[in-house]
Amino acid sequence: MLEFKENDWIQDVRAAISNHTATSTLIEQYHEFQNALITRKLQLRSEFYNVSHYSDSSIHCDGCDIPRNQKKVKAILNYQNGLLIRKFVGNEEVEYTDTPWFPSNDHKFDVTAIVTAFGYNRLFALRQFMYRYQGPIVLVIYATSTQEVHLVRYISTHFIPKRVTILFYLVSRYLQSSTVFPINRLRNLAIRNIRTTHFLILDMDLRLSLNTYKEVMSLPQFLYHSNRSAVILPVFFYKSKQILAHCSSTESCSYLSNWIQPENKLELIECINRKICISNKNNIRTHMYVMPEWFTTSKESHVSRVRCFITNFMEPYLMVKYSPTLPLFEERFVNYGYNKVQYFEHLRQAGFQFYILNHAFAMDFPHPE
Repeated sequence: MLEFKENDWIQDVRAAISNHTATSTLIEQYHEFQNALITRKLQLRSEFYNVSHYSDSSIHCDGCDIPRNQKKVKAILNYQNGLLIRKFVGNEEVEYTDTPWFPSNDHKFDVTAIVTAFGYNRLFALRQFMYRYQGPIVLVIYATSTQEVHLVRYISTHFIPKRVTILFYLVSRYLQSSTVFPINRLRNLAIRNIRTTHFLILDMDLRLSLNTYKEVMSLPQFLYHSNRSAVILPVFFYKSKQILAHCSSTESCSYLSNWIQPENKLELIECINRKICISNKNNIRTHMYVMPEWFTTSKESHVSRVRCFITNFMEPYLMVKYSPTLPLFEERFVNYGYNKVQYFEHLRQAGFQFYILNHAFAMDFPHPE
């Protein structure tokens, strides 16, 4: 499946060319291989971006390029107390306020995906993310003041539908804390800016199955109303070495992972049988909640109860109801590690019941550190 990628043979050819021992035939084969490799990489990139979902416009798809002079957003650069939060609903900037909001009892059921990102270098994946999740999205991006110009350029040159809210959490580069990633504070900021009954905790490195929003909207009604229920979106993984051996950057690894992405259970099972996909990372027990019977659940059953967990070190991606009594993330956790574990354990101790989506899932794509 990955045979077109660079391998030991081409490294040997390069050595032969460098040592002036390569024949003309070998050099010709080398150039043919290189041209085929470039063509395939361009094809993977094209497949990644050539997706279209139209939320607000019949002209511009979600995340598509728009003319530079159509919408102009400027960098502010002047941060009071070293911090600036900017909020956009679609392409329109709106005033950011921290006024508390909670859905009313008769609020229509809907689920917002909340996502955080460190820096602007994950924005390349936003179009793909909006394509895979067709519901409301709140994205919070942490960046230093030097990156603000890149963020506003993206807003100015891409069509963002009104279902998507983007917040820039901008920190002056002169602050000593600017290198600290306050991930749980950003998640809480995202939660406080949803305008739906529920939210689904996600990550920009996840590639959702295309039916994810449809499946969460098809959940049984008792889950709509429960303040003590959490629904897990199961996450699967690629064997990292098989991917990382054939890509060298976050973007190229994303293109490659997208190419082999399973879109339904049958494709997922095939991917696992071919030993490309796995249900858990080696020696890591943070996502050990998918039982064998999950793979054979009926199409009519959208969710199953998880009655026990085999380990106490879990960090599943969860959907929960937003209410004044809902615990939020502990903001003393910064950078990566333990932040979702803490939240999951908090919900367990608060008496939550857990369920798992039966037919939607996500793949976590590997990338260079």
